[in-house]
Amino acid sequence: MSQSEAKKVKQNIIFNIIRTLFSVAYPIIIFTYVARILNVDDMGSVTFVRNFVAYFSLLASLGVSYYGIRESARITDNKYKFSKFFWEINIINLVTTVISYVLLFITIFTIARLAEYRTLLLINSINLILCGFSNEWVLGAREEYRYMSIRSILIQLFCMAAVLIFVHEREDCIKYSVILLFSTNGANIFNWIYIFRRKIVSKIHVEELDIKRHIRPIFILFAMLVSIDLYTMLDTTMLGFIKGDYAVGIYNASIKIPRLVNSVIGSVGAVLVPRLSYYYDKEIKKFEKLVNKAQEFIIFITVPAFFGIIMMSSEIITVFAGTQYTDAFLTTRILAPIVLIIPVSVLFNNQVFIPMRKEIFVLLSTCAGAGVNLVLNAILIPIFAENGASIATVAAELSVMLVCVYHVKRELNTPNVRKKYLRAIVTSICILVISIAFKHLIVNVLIRLLCTVFISTLCYGILNFRVIKAFIPTKQ
Repeated sequence: MSQSEAKKVKQNIIFNIIRTLFSVAYPIIIFTYVARILNVDDMGSVTFVRNFVAYFSLLASLGVSYYGIRESARITDNKYKFSKFFWEINIINLVTTVISYVLLFITIFTIARLAEYRTLLLINSINLILCGFSNEWVLGAREEYRYMSIRSILIQLFCMAAVLIFVHEREDCIKYSVILLFSTNGANIFNWIYIFRRKIVSKIHVEELDIKRHIRPIFILFAMLVSIDLYTMLDTTMLGFIKGDYAVGIYNASIKIPRLVNSVIGSVGAVLVPRLSYYYDKEIKKFEKLVNKAQEFIIFITVPAFFGIIMMSSEIITVFAGTQYTDAFLTTRILAPIVLIIPVSVLFNNQVFIPMRKEIFVLLSTCAGAGVNLVLNAILIPIFAENGASIATVAAELSVMLVCVYHVKRELNTPNVRKKYLRAIVTSICILVISIAFKHLIVNVLIRLLCTVFISTLCYGILNFRVIKAFIPTKQ
């Protein structure tokens, strides 16, 4: 990789990390405030509705985000081809958005269990339009991460102010849901403005369009995303139907911190997709080198995060959710392993197999996860509620990762990472020692959490100074 390429990748990673940190920290900050106003059941109902509508949003978007970035990254320098591709994809999304709306409305007014959520469901149905016509892939393919970061941060700051202004009592549950909807996908509205103001695409005659050529690869990716969502969202849906809003509220609070870590790591991988797509076609050695570097970064981050969540789950939940979420302490510990597992699966599925056009491997791994999750949820949720869903989630994610690793070993020349994991585990022992010591020395929960995180991060960084130095690009 040349110096200019390395610099651009580094800048994109930094901007995407900043954007992702805000995107994940924002709901945690808001959750910390709102969880003390709305009760566990109210929070559970909002989560259940958003999760339920997400199935239909998936149909509206049809997996175009991955397909769009992968294919358009190869034609960004040709405005005619890029414009043609843009309009073909949006016509497909127009059809799927209309279909998803019809199916959602039929579901809302025919399933009796959803009657109590009808208002929230109708409000969140706006998400179908925002997801169906997001065109986020256009900015991703052009590596416009600076604009994407600034845009998202400004919207989230605006929504944060809106929550503080409008959400003050339990009756404000609907207002909270509206603000949450806009903060998650409101940025998509500005994508169209940006695309046409910058004249990224031009007009194309209808007879020039060739929509059929996209149908097969998009539907393969759609099948892949359906299988992913079956095991990532099925737990919340089944919890809501079987155990109710309280269980969903506890589970939602427990999984937020592991998702924070996974999202930060995912932000690094997301910026690599266009470049990996290019390298796979042109320079396979650079492709493998970049994948290996990403895997080293994942190990460096996830191992200490896992130990930290295990040791400080009670402090994390108490500070961010409040004392009414004490049932989430154990659930958070059960979910901690997904911090280790999901980033590896995401790296191989999204950043390796998709640029390689090996979506079939993604489909195989996610179908394995969906099957495991469905069976274990059906068995464990009626008995253990949110803890049963957590066990099922960990087992499902593990099955996905194992299938991914199997296929990566067959397709690429990847190094053995056991020594890197061992080093990360050994140097993470400092986190155990520090957290145990501070539990006895510091009474205040917030101060104890802050001190433990700061000192642990400092010690882990010092012990891994050489590892950190290796991640910093040099002129050579």
